[in-house]
Amino acid sequence: MGIIVQLKWKIFCRVTKQIPIGYTVFLLLCAAALSFVLLKIEAAVTWKSLLAAAGVHVALCSLVRYSDEKRQFLKQYKQTLLFSYVADFLLLSLPFFLINPFFGMATVAAAVLYGMYRSLSLQKRKMNVVTPSPFFVKSSFLWHAKTRYLFPLVWVGMLIFIIIGYVHQNPNLAFAALAVGALAILSTIFQTEKADFIQIYINEWHFMRRTLIETLCNSTLFLLPFAILLLFLFPENWLITLLVFVCAALLNINALWLKYAFYPSLLIAFIMLIMSLFFLGGLTIALYGYGVILIPIYFAFLFRFCKNNIRQILNNNERIDN
Repeated sequence: MGIIVQLKWKIFCRVTKQIPIGYTVFLLLCAAALSFVLLKIEAAVTWKSLLAAAGVHVALCSLVRYSDEKRQFLKQYKQTLLFSYVADFLLLSLPFFLINPFFGMATVAAAVLYGMYRSLSLQKRKMNVVTPSPFFVKSSFLWHAKTRYLFPLVWVGMLIFIIIGYVHQNPNLAFAALAVGALAILSTIFQTEKADFIQIYINEWHFMRRTLIETLCNSTLFLLPFAILLLFLFPENWLITLLVFVCAALLNINALWLKYAFYPSLLIAFIMLIMSLFFLGGLTIALYGYGVILIPIYFAFLFRFCKNNIRQILNNNERIDN
């Protein structure tokens, strides 16, 4: 376990040294703001809240994915794959300790148990044929892959909860279903892909423009039917529906640019996504809603950070070719 932690620490330090000092300061400020927000959260400790914390933690851990090559390599050494998973999952437990130490201990137990499960579930994968979906942009293969199993289940679940909310005249349940659908899109964005996917693009501007168009078009097609249904069932809450839809689009753009800003580390990108949500939310609340005007500045900064990383990846590929 100690060797795994030391190796991950060295990788973290190496990645940190590659980040410009201005970006490092910004990330530290985001971490401080996130810690402040989490410390201010007051949550009662009950068996339900402990189970909820463990469930949220497992959901976050499920987004941590290793490539098949990495899993096969770590599997060669006794318990190495288990220790690697547990180390990553324990890192995701830190925010829960800030909320309440009991939540943190519950997530530590969940990290160990889920790490054992993930390390034992190494099976030879069968080749699955990805049938293109007629709903999404043709070139967005990550979205087409999710139409095999995840998206149909999410669509059915969202429809059921919206209908239940309408029957019981509970619009909050219907809006929560729309929000969950937006979160389900994150599982599409945070998928492992090799650098070849980036290197096929002409330049960083071509990559940024194409991926942004695909994400906005696909997420809109994914959520638009349910947003229209909500407008029809709850017309008096049209503004909330519009806000949820806009927030979902901004969330997906945020996730997309964070993923490629810290590529190839999905774990760091996901942690930064969580931090950014707490940071922006806490900033907006602290400034009594006026913090919203700082969101465009944040996205402009993130866009530049992401573009620079993509340019570096493309330049490295050109050096290798030469």
